[in-house]
Formats: sequence, C-alpha cells, structure tokens
Amino acid sequence: MRELPGVGGKTATLLGEYGLHTVGDVADVPQHTFQRLLGAGAGRVLYEHAQGHDLTVVDATPAPASLSKEHRFPRDELDPAAHRRILLALADDLGSRLRATDQIATGVTCTIRYADLSATRRSRNPARSYPAHRPPGPGRLRGVRLPRSPARPGPQHRAARRRPSAGRPGHPAAHPRRR
Repeated sequence: MRELPGVGGKTATLLGEYGLHTVGDVADVPQHTFQRLLGAGAGRVLYEHAQGHDLTVVDATPAPASLSKEHRFPRDELDPAAHRRILLALADDLGSRLRATDQIATGVTCTIRYADLSATRRSRNPARSYPAHRPPGPGRLRGVRLPRSPARPGPQHRAARRRPSAGRPGHPAAHPRRR
C-alpha cells in the first residue's frame, strides 16, 4: 500500500481500518469512496495512482544540486594577492552561472588544498550573511582566514543547495551583474 505516491503511515492506517491493505484492494474501490475518506483532491489522486495513472511531469534533466569551480596553481603560490584574484574570479564565475539559470545559492563553500594535500574549508550561508541590498564584495573575503602555507592545487568554490531566485526580489543573485 505504501508503495503508492502520497500514501504515508496515517493514510495507510486509515485505509487499513476499512480493510484496504494492498494496491489491488484500493484499485477495486470506487473513486468517490476515497474522496469521502481523504478529501476530493487526495482521493482522486490515490484512485488514479491505484489505477496506474500518474500525470506528474517528469523532468528528464534535473538541475544539479550544486555547482563548483576550481583552479589549480601550476606551482606553489605564496602571494595573497594571487589567492585573492583567483577566489574573486571563481566567485564571479559561479555567480554568473547562477544568474544565467535564475537561481540563488543557499550555501557557499570554499576549499583550499595545499601542496601537502591538506585542506581548509570555509562555508557561508549568503542569504543569512549578506542582506539583499548588500551583495558580497571583495571586502567580505577578509573574514576568511587561511593559514600561510603554499597553496598548490588551488581553491575550489562550490555553490550548494541551489534554489530558484524567483520570489527573492532585491537578492543580488536575482539581478544581472552591475559593472
């Protein structure tokens, strides 16, 4: 019974009280019975599913849960200005990709891998960290403290748990980049 979409524990228990324990039992009952038990919409959907009909639109190419971008330095890089340039370029690229798909990031992670293959990871929630009228800018990177060690493979930025930007007017990712 619980194999049917929308049938959880409570619905399965309710249907069980009426002697309906299998999908076949549900398929043999008239639709109006389910509408009385579960309500018009839920009853109709349960009946249709039991009959093998599902009108749910399937997205063959769902959006990935996260975007990532990385840069590998060709040699050990100790220059903080070079680190900063790359971090800003990575953030700019991810922001452009999010804006192009009309999405915002609910989480941003920056991972720095060092020559000895150790790593430092910092995460932020941009929606909580930056008000909609104050987009994150170069000055905000000062809050990310990294050890002074050669960074060879380079930084990687990831925008995780993406969601549509619709409904978030004023959010910096919802608007084209201003130059």
